Amino acid sequence: MINNVKNEVLRPLDEGQVRTIRVHERTKIVRNTKTYELFTLPRHKTYRLVTNKLVLPPADDPDRFLTYPYGYNYVDPDQLALLIS
Repeated sequence: MINNVKNEVLRPLDEGQVRTIRVHERTKIVRNTKTYELFTLPRHKTYRLVTNKLVLPPADDPDRFLTYPYGYNYVDPDQLALLIS
């Protein structure tokens, strides 16, 4: 996966193309949801780099060029004082 990140920076793909890695799992336990039987089957999984799950802080924040993980909630320091008390 680290090679995907390096390649995105050093050799970016054209717009709309996605760099993927296909991984073969020789043994994957799966369950038939109707009969509740268990099976061991081979499976392929495709991984890709996701870069659009970032949250930007408000424009008036001095750290506005930092990004935060998806799901991060920005709290104004004044509001934080109210939440704590």
